[in-house]
Amino acid sequence: MTYRHEAVRNGIIAIVLVVALVPWNPGAVFSASGEQLTPGLPLPTLVLLAGLFVVIAVSSARPLPWLPRPVLIGTVALASGLLGGNWHTLPTTAKELVQLGEITLVSVYFVQFGTRRRVRANVVWVLAGLELLLLVLAAVGGLGWLGLSPAKWGAYATLAAPFAVLVLGRLGCPWLAVVPGVLAGLGFPHAGPLLVWCIVVAVGSLVFGGRHRLALLAIPFALGASLLPGQRGSWDRLRPHYDETHLKRSVIEAELALRSPLRLPLGAGLGQYKAAINHLRDFGAPDPHPADSKVPRDGNCQYLVTLVESGPIGLVGLFWLLLGACLAAWRAGPGELPEEAQDRRAVAVALIAAMGAGLFSLALARGIGIWLGVLIGLAFDPHGQPLSYRRPWRVLGCWTMVVCLLALSLLVNGTDRDWPSLANQVVAGLHQPRRTTHGPRIVVLPDTYGGGPANVVTVEAENAFEIMAPFQVVKADGASGNRALAIPEGRGKGIGRATLHLSVPAAGRFLLFARVQWSDGCGNSIAFRLAGQEVRLADEVYERWHQVTGAVTLDLPAGDVQVQAVNLEDGVMLDYIGLQAVEGEGAE
Repeated sequence: MTYRHEAVRNGIIAIVLVVALVPWNPGAVFSASGEQLTPGLPLPTLVLLAGLFVVIAVSSARPLPWLPRPVLIGTVALASGLLGGNWHTLPTTAKELVQLGEITLVSVYFVQFGTRRRVRANVVWVLAGLELLLLVLAAVGGLGWLGLSPAKWGAYATLAAPFAVLVLGRLGCPWLAVVPGVLAGLGFPHAGPLLVWCIVVAVGSLVFGGRHRLALLAIPFALGASLLPGQRGSWDRLRPHYDETHLKRSVIEAELALRSPLRLPLGAGLGQYKAAINHLRDFGAPDPHPADSKVPRDGNCQYLVTLVESGPIGLVGLFWLLLGACLAAWRAGPGELPEEAQDRRAVAVALIAAMGAGLFSLALARGIGIWLGVLIGLAFDPHGQPLSYRRPWRVLGCWTMVVCLLALSLLVNGTDRDWPSLANQVVAGLHQPRRTTHGPRIVVLPDTYGGGPANVVTVEAENAFEIMAPFQVVKADGASGNRALAIPEGRGKGIGRATLHLSVPAAGRFLLFARVQWSDGCGNSIAFRLAGQEVRLADEVYERWHQVTGAVTLDLPAGDVQVQAVNLEDGVMLDYIGLQAVEGEGAE
């Protein structure tokens, strides 16, 4: 490759990595509160693919992609979550598969052209410059200029920290790390990512040795700046309790996610984390404080998301992938100079940083995932092998297995909207003890709503006899009678109530259902209390009327039953509620 071609290629790589920061997503549809409703086509994806074609065009060699075993195993393990989806989740699944391909194939392939050692040096300088830029923007409140959420910004800054330490040492002024230290202390809105950032700076300073250790000065300056009066609130986020009586929403979600393998041993499906958490909340999860009920943008823990979406198999595959890349990056290739060996160790520390950032954000998120794929590609750079030495069957075999998993999911789970998926029900059933029953009891109730099944009893929500704000009766197109009970968007969560009466003609066991319309992912749940029991309804179908059935079986006596609607989230409309008789197990 000529010097001119190499310079063009390195410039393209730098541009692609910088543009990967911008989360512009043309074609995506968002709700009023910022909830993404459709996938769209993100700018980082388009730029990565375009950059790959250009880099191939200016490269003298045409190597096939080379993927080591940890990448192959990690890819298939993460894709095992496909078994939790069905035809209805296919659009979201396709988006997640594209993202998985960006991380484990396209980004890796992107850095496997030409003189890869020069690519690594290029990445070092680009990331070091971005570290300073991101910290300055955060310190002056300018993250909105790039459209970055605090969690995604924290992941970027943490991942870039070891490269900033390396460059400052090479420039002969590692003591200048106090500057990014102060900026980090002022900019991190959460003490958790700040602690991870400090650990990464410390590890990088010790790994690079010599004068790099002066970068340790950044740590006390970062912690000191974070304790200034305006920054102290960030440390409160490490506490599990919002107040004396409420757990934080993040802690409640973590508890639900850790219990998810009991119902979702194969995962809920790629991209189905929020839907799964909403379903799992139906099984008696505590309520967060109303002031803490909004879902933070990009604020999830990567490991919990992986556990819920891809199950325990996917979580093990993620660890295998990242740990394998760390070990590969740490080992110096034959004939490498000390400076090149330091570049490799910087990649290893950056991968460790990505693992730490995953505790507080999505390290596999759009944009960050491209960076992670580049680092994985550099970590597994096959030194001493000619460019033509590749094993294409590995790539073909890996993604053939992914396609087979998708096909198996669509075949087994089909178009059924049941949750969990049929595949999950079968696997979970293998580990559940058999229960004996004393015969079914089926109670048939009169149909009080036209067009409904014969074993239901319903009541119109607007007929509530006690309504306290923010509940109110509104006109609603598509609702029965064009009227509905609503909690308008922005009117407050966890306050007010509405009481209805249901007439149960015979004692028995029932499932409560309701016809609802949600505004978005921050307004897609409501609870009902009756006969000393509580049922929560939630799903991921937005901006249209649909029926949702609870997961809790209710034992109800004959006669009038008082039902109280409970405000969990605003942006909710309720058309009617009803009871459907179910088989009893051991009831007399």
